[in-house]
Amino acid sequence: MTPLIRLILPLTLLGGGCLLAAEPLRVLASADVPVTRDSSGTPAVVKPIETLPASGQVFAPKKLGTLRTLLVGGGSSHDFERLFHLADKELLKGSGGADAVYTSNAEEAAGLLPEADVLVLSANHPSFGLSAFQNALKAFADAGKGIVVVHAGTWYNWPPATGYNTRIVGGGARGHGGGLFSVSQLGKAHPVLEGVDAKFEITDELYYPKFEPDAKVVVLAETSEDAKTKQKWPSVWVVEDGKARIACIALGHGMQAHSNPAYQRLLTNAVNWVGGK
Repeated sequence: MTPLIRLILPLTLLGGGCLLAAEPLRVLASADVPVTRDSSGTPAVVKPIETLPASGQVFAPKKLGTLRTLLVGGGSSHDFERLFHLADKELLKGSGGADAVYTSNAEEAAGLLPEADVLVLSANHPSFGLSAFQNALKAFADAGKGIVVVHAGTWYNWPPATGYNTRIVGGGARGHGGGLFSVSQLGKAHPVLEGVDAKFEITDELYYPKFEPDAKVVVLAETSEDAKTKQKWPSVWVVEDGKARIACIALGHGMQAHSNPAYQRLLTNAVNWVGGK
């Protein structure tokens, strides 16, 4: 039976408190939406999961030395279209020489992953927590491909049962500060840090990532002391997965971050490193 489809025109909060109408969302019933029950065991009403619009973008024919890079964004609290799509795509196609395509649709992303060399994931939308995308992501990682998790992707966005934060991030953030702060390398030589100043300043959200007890992570850079928590926080790290190459960058909320040369170099380096270039 074809599910009912209704259109919603959500409002996305941009920098400076401006509101921008996003594209319409399709709302589809989903068989793997978790069913919650009350104390008597009665199933709660299951709300359908919204799916964001597909982009229709496809990779060009494969060229030797070019990394097919799939940018996946979409969700709340960020201008995914302007920053994680247009700005980062232009950066990676230009200075990085990647064949980059973008989507905010979970099913489209799952379909494109087998063709990609590298995934750059910034999404926080609930649809990416469902099995269509999560199973494709696990297969992608098991195949030894490269994954770069950026900003919103390092949050605890999806149910623990997906295993996403445990395997792909090594933990995650549940809170943040923000403003002008510095990021300092921890003296560990790594290709992700090549050409990046040992200490740089950035105006951004300052995420508070915490790692899970058995996480195998190597922190490459950390923030200066946060005004609210009075402590420093991991900003750039790699996850030692055993199969996939995974780099995580907690930076990247707004245009001030995406236009920062240090952020741009970190992202380009991370894509090239996880892609084995």
